[in-house]
Amino acid sequence: MKTGLYLVAALLAAFELAWSCALEFDVAVFSYSHHPDFPRTRYAAGKLGVIEPTYARSYLVVAYRYLAGIGLDAAEQEQVRGYWQDRATGDWDHILTWWSERWEKVRMRVPGAPPNEDDIPAQKYDPEILSWELNCADDAFRVATLTLQTRILQFGLRSAAVKDWLNAQDDVFSNCGSRGNVPVAVPSNMPALLYKDRDYQIAAAHLYRGEPELAANQFRKIADDRHSPWRQMAPYLVARSLLRFNHAQAAVEARKVLADPRNKELHGITTDLLHRAMADTQPDVRLHEVALELLHRDRLGLRQNLWDYTTLLDHFLDNEGKPGMLNTTAVPRNDKLTDWIITFSTMTPKESAHANSAMAKNPIASMAGERLGACLGYRWRHG
Repeated sequence: MKTGLYLVAALLAAFELAWSCALEFDVAVFSYSHHPDFPRTRYAAGKLGVIEPTYARSYLVVAYRYLAGIGLDAAEQEQVRGYWQDRATGDWDHILTWWSERWEKVRMRVPGAPPNEDDIPAQKYDPEILSWELNCADDAFRVATLTLQTRILQFGLRSAAVKDWLNAQDDVFSNCGSRGNVPVAVPSNMPALLYKDRDYQIAAAHLYRGEPELAANQFRKIADDRHSPWRQMAPYLVARSLLRFNHAQAAVEARKVLADPRNKELHGITTDLLHRAMADTQPDVRLHEVALELLHRDRLGLRQNLWDYTTLLDHFLDNEGKPGMLNTTAVPRNDKLTDWIITFSTMTPKESAHANSAMAKNPIASMAGERLGACLGYRWRHG
């Protein structure tokens, strides 16, 4: 008896020694809970494999398109991959051009330009919501950089006009991180173009200072000035200024721009702005709209629509920050995509019964359910 116990003890000791001296390897992962297997290009191309209810919702959108027979063509697959990269890196710009750095390099070419000791802050702290918000977007530095380059070509690098323009623009950007300066009036001996630029710079300064009504009124004056080079962009900037103050009024101004055929070149960015305003004032309407858009061929806007849809869906499903608890009752389920995602990703007897009912009433839903069942070993809401 004792010999047997000693043998067991010896074997355990040997096992412990061997284990302590063994090489450590990464834990094997046989499947992922939040995304499909890598490379995700296979999934985007329709090789769905086993679809998990815990997948992030963008993957469920892709799955639904294939199950419904829509799929993704090559251009749409590229947009989807771009969206996934954006979510992973937090960076939308494929080119990764840091315009704030470009701006600093160009402005330092001007003799006498004082160097900025630190990077110009793009965000401003809002004490009312106790968080930081993007104030000076990358496009602000892009426009400033390109305008300065143009004015240098027009007036000369060492000209008083370029120096005065740069001083005013520095005042504009002094408002990016905190309340700064408003540019002063243009001296009387400057070229006429600088007066038009100054109107624009003053409006931008009011916008970044958190004075949207002043900014909107200034941009309206610019829109009425047929001699201003900023006239064409001004109607959009009226709506953009109000977006920080009154989303409903911003939507009204955006629709004015879209209703005017003379503003055709602004329709793309104005539509995006209108969608942002609706996401705040009419989130249920916008969710329904973008859900329908996601079920059509879209080689240009699919990437943005995925952003909008998943962001809105997160907004409705968030249950006061309680992890693992989704507020599904708040989601407007008046479109097939949203209804399917909520049904598939929520494991409750109620949702199972709803899925069975939908499959019985809708031949398309039934077909998609059968195809999904083949992928999952028939796990359409049956666990």
